[in-house]
Amino acid sequence: MNALKHGERSRAAQAALERLATLLDLDGPPGRIEGYDLSHLHGSDPVAGMSVLLGGVADTAAYRHFALREAPGGDDYAGLREVLRRRFAAGEDLGPRPDLLLIDG
Repeated sequence: MNALKHGERSRAAQAALERLATLLDLDGPPGRIEGYDLSHLHGSDPVAGMSVLLGGVADTAAYRHFALREAPGGDDYAGLREVLRRRFAAGEDLGPRPDLLLIDG
């Protein structure tokens, strides 16, 4: 990607983060955003994915996949509880604490 397009994307991402901060009444634009999504195959093999945005740009090296061991497939609340407990119990091992969590439910 050339420098001009990169600059345009960077400005657009910053504007979007500022708008998000306004909409959510945050103190400032979120620097680290983590998004979580759960999935399963007809109630079995539940998994969760974590994606990360830093400054509005995807940080694919920080993405994580969690095989859910405790939560039954199809129980999204139990799955979210497990993945968030595991993520935050890991502390800085999975990166700094996010400024904003997005949960796909």
